Amino acid sequence: MSKISKLVSVDLKEVWPHEAHDFTPWLAENLDRLESLLGMDLELEGTEVAVGPFSADIVAQEATTGRRMVIENMLGS
Repeated sequence: MSKISKLVSVDLKEVWPHEAHDFTPWLAENLDRLESLLGMDLELEGTEVAVGPFSADIVAQEATTGRRMVIENMLGS
């Protein structure tokens, strides 16, 4: 018999307290979830990649076109 659970809203900061140290590594390890939403095949190049005086959260390459992309994630405003 299947067990049905209840969905519960949680504060994202409770799951990933620090964007760069917690959320970015999780997203990089789970790019397949983003791939399915975007309909792309992504290959991770790196996280917290230096871009001039800034850091790009995630740099990936689209496998079919070879285009590089920057993924900037935010857990707050």
